[in-house]
Parts: sequence; C-alpha cells; structure tokens
Amino acid sequence: MNYLTLIDVVLAVTLFEVMALLCLWLMAERGVPPRNYLASVGSGIALMLALRAAMLGSHWLIVAAMLGLAGLIHAADLRLRWQSLPTVRHARRLANVDWRRLHEFALEKRVI
Repeated sequence: MNYLTLIDVVLAVTLFEVMALLCLWLMAERGVPPRNYLASVGSGIALMLALRAAMLGSHWLIVAAMLGLAGLIHAADLRLRWQSLPTVRHARRLANVDWRRLHEFALEKRVI
C-alpha cells in the first residue's frame, strides 16, 4: 500500500464518519451536534488534500490554496468556539454565588 492509497483511505473513513454522525443527528437528534465538529473535520480534510496534492506533485499554488483553506476553516472554528466560552468575569461571578442560599430560596419560592 502506497502513501496515496493510505491518504485516500483516511479521507474516505473521515467522510464516512462525518456522514454517519450527521445522519444520526438529523434522524434521531442524538450524538454530537454538527456545529461541534464540522469545522474541525473540514480543516483536517483540507490538510489531507494538501498533503495528497503535494505527494502527487501538483503545482505549488494548489497545495498553498489547500493549506490556506485549512487555515481559514481553522480560524473560523476558533472564532466560533471563542464566542461560546464564558468570560473570566462570568466565571468569577458564578464562583462567588452562595449556592446553598440560592437553593434554599428556590425551595421557599417552590421554583424547584
């Protein structure tokens, strides 16, 4: 088995995995939400395509375009993840909450 065949197998398995996860999510709403993995997988596929193009001896612009695409997808993924993380200020506020008092208040008001 040569390296190009290996890359093709890894690409096929990756695409199969993405399709299986996507079908599971769309049909049963189980598993991992697509937003959590599509960008990561996309950048990985772009890197594998860049490697494949380089091993085939493709023009350097094609390899550079695939690497650039991988970088852009990765940057988009980081931006999405960065926006969804709580801020340090928010975490400090949560750490300072008196959870026992909050629970007692909720019990009094019959919220829980």
